[in-house]
Amino acid sequence: MADGRQHARDDIAVYTFGRHVVRHQFCKSCGCAPFAEGTGRDGQAMVVVNLRCADDFDLSAVKHHSWHAAGRSGAIEFRIEAFNLLNTPNFADPNTNFAMSDWAAAGNNGIPKPGGGAFGTITSIRGTVPMRQMQFGLKFVF
Repeated sequence: MADGRQHARDDIAVYTFGRHVVRHQFCKSCGCAPFAEGTGRDGQAMVVVNLRCADDFDLSAVKHHSWHAAGRSGAIEFRIEAFNLLNTPNFADPNTNFAMSDWAAAGNNGIPKPGGGAFGTITSIRGTVPMRQMQFGLKFVF
């Protein structure tokens, strides 16, 4: 799920809102909401998948076209590939450094000067997941 681990079916909880026709599924451990199932406006059963819960979503599409003319034949193939298509960042851990307040520099009112205040901030991403990359290819066969 969102934290990169697989969770048991027991971790999945359900909630509804509005007309209560869609059952939204979410993980009680990590908070990811991977899918929902229910009934559409037309009365048909439906399932919606939330791809934002996928750590890495890669997509590839190929279009192949062949031809035969005047005793000759050939083919052309167009390919597009996208890696990390949704450009999902993999954030680094938050800053855990408590900035100490300077009690010695407190004025007459006894209020200390604040510290750096960086606790809990996320200032970088992990380099293990590359940003969105796309590549195109064209192949002629004759």
